[in-house]
Amino acid sequence: MKPARIRRLTFIALLLWFIHGGTLIALAVAPELEVAARAADLAREKDIVWLSLVTAIAAILFSAWLVRQLVAQQAQVVKALQDLRGELGSRPCIYLKEQPDHE
Repeated sequence: MKPARIRRLTFIALLLWFIHGGTLIALAVAPELEVAARAADLAREKDIVWLSLVTAIAAILFSAWLVRQLVAQQAQVVKALQDLRGELGSRPCIYLKEQPDHE
């Protein structure tokens, strides 16, 4: 890593650390900010719940679609096998004559 990039990342890390520290100090000094922080935390938790719910519904719908595709594919395979069986059954077979018993 280049020194300029390390300095830039160090500056960003320190800036975020100071913002976090300032937020903690502001929460300790001003009780009004605690109410806002609690409301933001509650909203964040609800967003996570909604996101999890939407993800679960999407996963269920995708699984149902995959099962539908699998059933359709299996039906096509069964039909192809039945068609092949019918076609082979209609052809004369040269191996049907009696073969001598091997003793």
